[in-house]
Amino acid sequence: MAARTGDLDGAIRAYTHYLTLRTDPDPGAMAEQVDEVRQSLAALVERRGGQ
Repeated sequence: MAARTGDLDGAIRAYTHYLTLRTDPDPGAMAEQVDEVRQSLAALVERRGGQ
């Protein structure tokens, strides 16, 4: 939700928290979702200026 409303810092915190909880996902759909979140997080960090 934060990413959709333009709250980059909030979205980065939320995605980081999610990835902390999913450090070793089972193969399949969950692993795919974790990969998508990693990609989204990387894009948000890049958009914020790489910090």
